[in-house]
Amino acid sequence: MPASTHPRRSLERQTPAKRWQILASIFVALMFSTSLLSSAPVASGASSASLFSSTTKPKTKAVEKKKSVNLGVRFSTKTDGTITGLRFYRSSKQKKAYTASLWGPDGKLLARATFKKSTKTGWQTAQLSKPVKIKKGKTYTASYLDSNGRFAVTRSYFTKKRTKNGITVAKKGGVFSYSKKSKRPTSKTTANYLVDVVFVPKVAAPAPTPIPSTPPSKTPTTPNPPVASKPGASFSIAIIPDTQDEVYSASDPLYAERTQWLVANRTKLNLAYVLHTGDNVSFGWLAPSQYAVATKAIGKLRDAGIPYSLSIGNHDTRVVGWDDKPGSTGYGGSAYAQNPECPQRLGAAACDSSYLVRQTAEFNDAFPLSTWRNVGGVYEAGKVDNTWSTFTAAGTDWLVLNLELWPRRGVVDWAKKVVAAHPSYNVIIQTHHYLNSDRSIPSNHGGYGETSPKYLYDQVVSQYSNVKFVFSGHTGAFTKRTDTINGNTVVSYLGNQVSGRADPVRVLTIDTSTGEVTGTVQNPIASTTIAAYNTRDKISVIK
Repeated sequence: MPASTHPRRSLERQTPAKRWQILASIFVALMFSTSLLSSAPVASGASSASLFSSTTKPKTKAVEKKKSVNLGVRFSTKTDGTITGLRFYRSSKQKKAYTASLWGPDGKLLARATFKKSTKTGWQTAQLSKPVKIKKGKTYTASYLDSNGRFAVTRSYFTKKRTKNGITVAKKGGVFSYSKKSKRPTSKTTANYLVDVVFVPKVAAPAPTPIPSTPPSKTPTTPNPPVASKPGASFSIAIIPDTQDEVYSASDPLYAERTQWLVANRTKLNLAYVLHTGDNVSFGWLAPSQYAVATKAIGKLRDAGIPYSLSIGNHDTRVVGWDDKPGSTGYGGSAYAQNPECPQRLGAAACDSSYLVRQTAEFNDAFPLSTWRNVGGVYEAGKVDNTWSTFTAAGTDWLVLNLELWPRRGVVDWAKKVVAAHPSYNVIIQTHHYLNSDRSIPSNHGGYGETSPKYLYDQVVSQYSNVKFVFSGHTGAFTKRTDTINGNTVVSYLGNQVSGRADPVRVLTIDTSTGEVTGTVQNPIASTTIAAYNTRDKISVIK
């Protein structure tokens, strides 16, 4: 949702009950969260790459060496670029915080970061306080110190040279050294200790992407067949609006009741897909209990096998996290860059809202890419910030294009290529901010984005006849607009919170035989329909 001084929702403007909920969240965060990872701006528009995807798992989940050891990987790149972060796979036995290091070709220490304490098994990323420039063809080492020697490993992995995403590891590229202190590991081995980097290659400014004159193949590059609803001419999709006010307390039922209602009514609705237009949490990166509420709610969809896509709103990033009280270091729904603690926690260079709005590590940890169904591609390796997915319903193919808030130009260029490459798919675009409450498409980027909703309209929505819907939240309540461009009708929907303790969800029923689109806004907690928001439109469905 919008906020003054960039994001804003001051504590003193809340009701007494809500004020206590916020204070409870802050208390939990202070008691249980550890210091967050250092970070600093990188060039916008560049796509990051890594050796391993978020679904890569070790063959040995945890060894029992019980001896302090430095573990790492020696790598080189095909192009110049920067290292912005270090990654490792946390075993089930590794509960502590660990020091990660990046070493130069001459053995010199280039950067350090900390993998924060966690009990969660899987990939974890530590962002560097300042990106490190590296040269192509030179060999660098990424490592971490495992003080208890209970690491994950895949043995006999680097028995040959391996290259992925422009990053190369030579034969015996795994390295280790026993020590109680962080040092560059030098003993070579074929073992893969699942240590990785976040590499941003140096690229030239992207050229405009033309609309292809010859339509590409219809076949999507999905890892598995598109999800299909039951046969018939009609199906529905559901759109969940901002839920940031529903995560302050574990006892708040609204978010979970909404997703449970969708699960219970999936057959009746012939529900094919669920979208969330962002602001899943309020300032969850500082209050982990908020993500616990959100993941529990979304988990109901996941466990039921209902495919979904989640947009990232400003409140889902590090851009939000101050209580808006002069001199206070308390947490709340306003711009974290103005929180006096920001320079001490993240470094002065990182206290920039245009940078913090792209810091989404906590969101990606809560909703990892591996849990999303039918993802065909992502803009940045291992991240859910910008994705495209597919599903099939009532004999028609659909593509869901999920874009970050006020997207970077490189993201928009990537989006154009995705839409152009799937001309036989009906495209749904979801992003946190696109429509204002007066149904206008704004030309500003909120003061800290890179492009505007109007830029997205000009570059994508108005340029491709397979774009059918755009969904957003962030501001206002519920409204829509219709644009007809060269004979193609695009319906854009805004969905945001309704005042009071309702838990609205928009349901669109699409009749593929006629193109009629019927919309209702349901209030599951009261088992009612909010009639004022009923809609009826007509689109041309690609079959």
